[in-house]
Amino acid sequence: MKSTVGEVRLPAVVIGVPTYRRPGVLPRLVTELREQAEDLLGRAGRPALAGSVRIVLADNDPERSAEQTVAELSRSSGGTGSEVRYVSEPVPGIAAVRNRILEETSGEDILLSLDDDERPRPAWARHLVETWRETGAAFVAGRVVPEYTGEVDPWLLAGRFFVRRQLPTGTAVPFAAGGNMLLDLSQVRASGVRYRDDFGLSGGEDTVFTKELHAAGHSIVWCNESEAVDVVPAERQTKRWVLIRALSHGNTTVLSDTALSPSHRRRALRVRAAIGGLLRLVAGIGRAIAGFAVRMPVHQARGLRTACRGAGMLLGAAGWSYEEYGRDRRLARFPQAG
Repeated sequence: MKSTVGEVRLPAVVIGVPTYRRPGVLPRLVTELREQAEDLLGRAGRPALAGSVRIVLADNDPERSAEQTVAELSRSSGGTGSEVRYVSEPVPGIAAVRNRILEETSGEDILLSLDDDERPRPAWARHLVETWRETGAAFVAGRVVPEYTGEVDPWLLAGRFFVRRQLPTGTAVPFAAGGNMLLDLSQVRASGVRYRDDFGLSGGEDTVFTKELHAAGHSIVWCNESEAVDVVPAERQTKRWVLIRALSHGNTTVLSDTALSPSHRRRALRVRAAIGGLLRLVAGIGRAIAGFAVRMPVHQARGLRTACRGAGMLLGAAGWSYEEYGRDRRLARFPQAG
């Protein structure tokens, strides 16, 4: 429920974090989210933007590996008064755990969300809420910047594998990622849009969710000041990992476009996707070969990135999904392939 300060009605806020087998990152993340809550509640020297704030951590590990850590964090509130709640969602996949967080927000007005491998910069939450108040958007997308662990291979930097887009605050966009974001829960509830289970293992559930929300007449805007850090661990700073991620992104782009298209248009869409994927595959390989010939890492990396994205598009056009969020990360026939 909204609280009233003077003549201003302040929203009730939930900060939701989907997590999977990363209990070690949670103490620092929860501490930082509590600081964000204090800021929203007006206890850090600035005007209050929220009447109440809860933190919900939704654990997608069937073994409940985060439960004990969250229980300890709940007991040591640090005097903030911000509730920290643990919920378990054993159904595998990112869509299931995002939907579980939505189910935990029945009494609140706004959901803010970060993934468990992200950390909020100062005033992260405040900027999201201020942009929401100014625009009335159903979805506010924040900026994500990489933070690398240890020394980074220059080849990876040349390929810009971890660099994400930036846009002026208030820019309207047709879709957005689901990590750093704000949801106006009344608009989401009115739309009836949920994260689709068929994209739970492949990823792309956030793209489909925001496209469906946009198609239902609700606005999505960008907030460049709301910055979160994407902590890139050493195991992700490899050529194999980033190229598989490029393949996955190409794959989910085609699968999401196909799933959102009328059934009578899907065949033509798959044909166009296959042609586009083949062109990217050939052009990317050509650029990479040229890059190796002249010893220029930028062309090697970006060429292989394009080629892998094209390969993912070809797989999607053929009805195959790379299950990036599956327990064993495999290729499988996509439910909507028929």
